[in-house]
Amino acid sequence: MKTINLILVVGLVALVGFACVPQPPSPPPPAPAPLIAQVCDANGALKPVPFLAGSFTPGPPYDQTPQPDSALVNPEIESDLTAAFNAAPQFFKDRLCKLNGIFINRAGCNGNEPNTCNLSDGDVANNSWGFRKYPSGERYIAISLGLWNYHPCQAPRIVCVPPFQTYETRLTQAVLKTLSPTPVPIQFSASSNTAAMTVLATLAHEYGHIYWFDSFVIDPNTGAPNPGGPADTTRFCSGGFYPLGSWPFPVDLPPGRWLSFGEILNQAPPSDVLQLPGLLSPRHLSEAAARLHNIYSNGRWASALAAFSPHEEFVETFELFVLRNATPPLQSLQVRISNLVPDNIPHPPKTSCFQQALCPTCSL
Repeated sequence: MKTINLILVVGLVALVGFACVPQPPSPPPPAPAPLIAQVCDANGALKPVPFLAGSFTPGPPYDQTPQPDSALVNPEIESDLTAAFNAAPQFFKDRLCKLNGIFINRAGCNGNEPNTCNLSDGDVANNSWGFRKYPSGERYIAISLGLWNYHPCQAPRIVCVPPFQTYETRLTQAVLKTLSPTPVPIQFSASSNTAAMTVLATLAHEYGHIYWFDSFVIDPNTGAPNPGGPADTTRFCSGGFYPLGSWPFPVDLPPGRWLSFGEILNQAPPSDVLQLPGLLSPRHLSEAAARLHNIYSNGRWASALAAFSPHEEFVETFELFVLRNATPPLQSLQVRISNLVPDNIPHPPKTSCFQQALCPTCSL
């Protein structure tokens, strides 16, 4: 669940040859390799989403181009992706259509079907990603095939993703497992509990990582992707998303320009996130639940993961904004932690930044 921007400038050196006699004309240069098929057709509808070829994983120097595989994707997976795309608000459809590729990632699977995947929920999250390529700025999303390895499916389905509130529950438990193996009793309930909402949430999250780099890591003179930063937090929402003091330290690129699932950044004691690892044990579980309750009830965070780093705050807030404006919209999302009073996921004030930038008529 991460993105990368790595746009370095590469100089081209022209070699000029001289001879005493005329030389035959040089053959025309080979045609450039075709880009991966665009995500959408001419009518703005989602094209079939291919498998990711090979064992591709973005890595330094982030100049790789992911390629599609010719193997057929299960039509039930394609139908879920189409349903999620159709449920997306128009501003998000438009952005997905401008991507250079969306893929299904088989990392951790032994075949083309979800039942061949031996992945934890954390693995599914880590094998889903968004990144911006160096040096061209091409943008790609991958979703783990393991997302569809959910049982039981509702007949006549054979493969399926978890319904949205189950997805949110399992994803949050996976986030907390990055801190401690001790399980926390946590349960979500949602007004729109569909497979389409689950897939749309995944697409929005991974796109959000690309959008973070597009918003903050841009050459101020040309508007082109900036090779290595630093991040300029004044470029988006007039600096309102990361106002001074909103995080203990200045917000910049994640180390190595890649954010791993559950990575904790830019924290200072006594943040709730830093206290969680020491409390996630059977002896202190009630205290851990109280800290989680603080995160969900303070009005700022779109999720527990949003409190882990400034990058996830942006991504999770963007995701929530997309879901609030889906068809049908996510009107309510509630989380119950242990035996505490349920928390309604708020409308973080910073969603107004996305409204200003993307859709002035959209709901917050």
